[in-house]
Amino acid sequence: MAEPNKIVIKLPDGPVKGYLAEDSLQSLRAASEEPDVVTVQLAENGDALEVSLQDAKGIFFVKDFDGRVDHADLRFHDSTTPAQFLWVRLTFLDGEVLEGMIQNACSYVISKGIWITPTDPTGNNLLIYASKSHLRHFEVLGLRQKSHRRAT
Repeated sequence: MAEPNKIVIKLPDGPVKGYLAEDSLQSLRAASEEPDVVTVQLAENGDALEVSLQDAKGIFFVKDFDGRVDHADLRFHDSTTPAQFLWVRLTFLDGEVLEGMIQNACSYVISKGIWITPTDPTGNNLLIYASKSHLRHFEVLGLRQKSHRRAT
């Protein structure tokens, strides 16, 4: 059985740390059914808590709950295998800046949030669902194409 996804949801009054309920994860992944609320099993006591996505800056899928306070984000990373993604920079209302890859599709334009894979392999975040209502700025930095290697 797979280990549940560790998440941190950033809210104005502080972070919520726990595990996203499977039905909430499935609803987030289905662009046509994006929920207004997700259910989180709290890491501290196992209680279920409903969190409004309107209030959430984003859902950060993390390696561990504590992260590294001293970590300086890597803003440019070119050693990953190129794929058919847009390389973007998100600036949140609170000033936090995040770079990563999103699918090159129109779904990020019409949905309430954006699924982003951070480009910094040394950071704590593995995957993030960022709420658009908490973004100040969205910038496309480039296009990552699949590599076409020549036969030698």
